[in-house]
Amino acid sequence: MKSHLFLTGSTGTIGRRWLRLLLAADPSRHITVLVRDADRAIRDARVTVIIGDLRTPRLGVDRATWNWLTNTITEIVHCAADIRFNRSIEESRTVNTSGTRTVLGLAREASKLERFAHVSTTYVMGRDAGELPEREYDNCSGFVNPYEQAKYEAEREVFASMPNIPAAVFRLSSVAGSQTDYLHQALRLIPRNPLRLLPGVPGCRIDLISDEWAAAALSRLFDRHFRPGAVYNICAGAKASIEACSLINMAYASMGLHRRPVMVPLNEFERFAGHVLHNGERDSAKAILRSVSSFLPHLAIDQTFQNTATMALLLGDGLCPADSAEVVRNLLARLAGDLANVPVPACESIR
Repeated sequence: MKSHLFLTGSTGTIGRRWLRLLLAADPSRHITVLVRDADRAIRDARVTVIIGDLRTPRLGVDRATWNWLTNTITEIVHCAADIRFNRSIEESRTVNTSGTRTVLGLAREASKLERFAHVSTTYVMGRDAGELPEREYDNCSGFVNPYEQAKYEAEREVFASMPNIPAAVFRLSSVAGSQTDYLHQALRLIPRNPLRLLPGVPGCRIDLISDEWAAAALSRLFDRHFRPGAVYNICAGAKASIEACSLINMAYASMGLHRRPVMVPLNEFERFAGHVLHNGERDSAKAILRSVSSFLPHLAIDQTFQNTATMALLLGDGLCPADSAEVVRNLLARLAGDLANVPVPACESIR
């Protein structure tokens, strides 16, 4: 039977790359993409574009289209998400949680469905310290931003549906590669950063992967190693992630800045941030804090992501591990010239 794959999120950074790889992986595969703006859709003879919206019942399509999908689709890749960290929890749930629930409804009615891939995030850990296993996870400490909470809730919906749907969860760590990602935006703020403190303690690591590597990993895992019920942590992992203090050192060194903020535990930073926001500090400091407060705490939350099983599959396919330090170098190179020879500084140099 020929593959008919239904894809959400095809106009996003990851979805656009993955769509090309999905087409290349199976010459007989036909792909139907759900988009809100037809002008942003990729044009290909094997791609059908449907105008719809995850935020509406039945994806915003008419009954005839819905029935056509349920009678013909064999695969679903749910890649769409609202990745804005500064949304309210209600706004974030509209796409990330309720939208997932609607796509799961489509999957339940799809009579020929063979596999369902749900793209999630390693940051379902939220504020939890420790290690994220390659399996279902129970959050204990809450979340840094509403996006993380809504994606965690979406994961729970997928796991609850697994007895009836051949689903697997694909968790991505922080993806750096576009000018709209939060790391890119944060690095651009450094030259005018007035903050004297940043969150960060020795040993805390930041897991970063490139958009190109993420799409390649997703493609291989979905087309070659899909297993219903599986969880794939697509990340650099403990060994190839970068210490938060090294990331800060690299960024400041690349920009020729010698005076760097002091790294302090999260509770100390949050007291400092509260003082800045409520006690008449400079407007520039307040603006910086508001723009970065939805993700900056992760610099001081000691968490790593297991990826042993996932990387064994990818290494077998010839895909080298991600290297977070290299991701940072490449991003800084785009911001401030060629920094290919900048070493990873020791954490002790931060003062």
